[in-house]
Amino acid sequence: MLDHKIADLKKWDRAELIEEWELLWKYKIPKSISRQLLIRSIEYKYREQENGCLSESCRKELNRLVKLYRKNPGKSLRKSLRIKPGTKLLRIWGQETHEVLVLSDGYLHKGKTYQTLSQIAREITGTRWSGPLFFGLRKDKEKAA
Repeated sequence: MLDHKIADLKKWDRAELIEEWELLWKYKIPKSISRQLLIRSIEYKYREQENGCLSESCRKELNRLVKLYRKNPGKSLRKSLRIKPGTKLLRIWGQETHEVLVLSDGYLHKGKTYQTLSQIAREITGTRWSGPLFFGLRKDKEKAA
């Protein structure tokens, strides 16, 4: 039934679509919205009514991404690394095993607090490293290709 309702939207004229959009979204339509976007946003509302709204965690993640994008529109929105506080990361380098404790506001290594894993990786190796890559939390792009 929902699929038929959505398919029918393509047959509607612009005035009907605008009326439906304003009914569903509860405010006036933006002036420059295209017909395709109009149909897709109505479709979204139909699906939302049928299946329910986004989960709270999904809504929070979307809001986080919107804030990141507005702050720096050209920057990648790749999901940031999130590790739960209390997690221990282990890395053997040379003859030594390095243990890092994830804190809510950074990382603890050998009694010293760091803001990033990259700082710790540099401290261990003496060279610049991606911290998540060094600790095995991300794959090397070159190896993945």
